[in-house]
Amino acid sequence: MPIPLSPAVDDALGPLVPVLAELGLRPTRCQESRYFRNFEVEFSQAARSVTIVRNRGQYSIRGERSALEAYGLDGEFATPRALRPALVAWLQASGAV
Repeated sequence: MPIPLSPAVDDALGPLVPVLAELGLRPTRCQESRYFRNFEVEFSQAARSVTIVRNRGQYSIRGERSALEAYGLDGEFATPRALRPALVAWLQASGAV
């Protein structure tokens, strides 16, 4: 069941949230660090999900390394905007959307 994101997480993810929503993925779990502004958000659609992590101001995707590696998603990104093209390509190729 979709959950609302806090204003801080929604603001940090910026334009990535509506892009994922267009692909049918909604936030279903969110954990936030009150002090360091780190978070982990799971976006799901049926049996598929993707987890976006912000740690020390860097964004990454949690998942099987070999699957992420093929799309350049095995590292960290400075912004959600930088993450977007590879994430969307991976989701479309993996059948998540």
